[in-house]
Amino acid sequence: MSLIRKHKTVVKDKRDILKGLAAGTIGGLVASWVMDEFQDVWSKASEVIQRPQGNGSNESSSPTQGVSPKDGEVQEPATIKAAEAISAHILGHQLEADEKKIAGNVVHYAVGSTSGAIYGAAARSLAFRKDRPSIHSQRIFMHSHHTLCLD
Repeated sequence: MSLIRKHKTVVKDKRDILKGLAAGTIGGLVASWVMDEFQDVWSKASEVIQRPQGNGSNESSSPTQGVSPKDGEVQEPATIKAAEAISAHILGHQLEADEKKIAGNVVHYAVGSTSGAIYGAAARSLAFRKDRPSIHSQRIFMHSHHTLCLD
């Protein structure tokens, strides 16, 4: 193989990796948004299902929703816990109540887009078996899930 042909292959491979990186990033952002929307719909449906029947009350029959069974404290999502840890330990700033939701969303979308980018770049650069791509995405999900679990 000539040096020129080898150089063209490397350049093509870099472009393929960048295409995979871009597609994966966009896919990760879309997947994060879909996950948010699904969780909103699921939460609302759960509230309707758990509502007491026949007494006309609009309150949920589950007073422990979002509450830890151990100590009665309200549990924050893992993304907010991660945002608080990043803010406190890296930036030296304690998040205010109004900053937590925004920071949690930033972490959520950052994890989604990063996971997608890694998968997209890897899919373009590594010799993934075409009949089993889901194994690789499951590995990425499990790694990011275990990394963010702060409990």
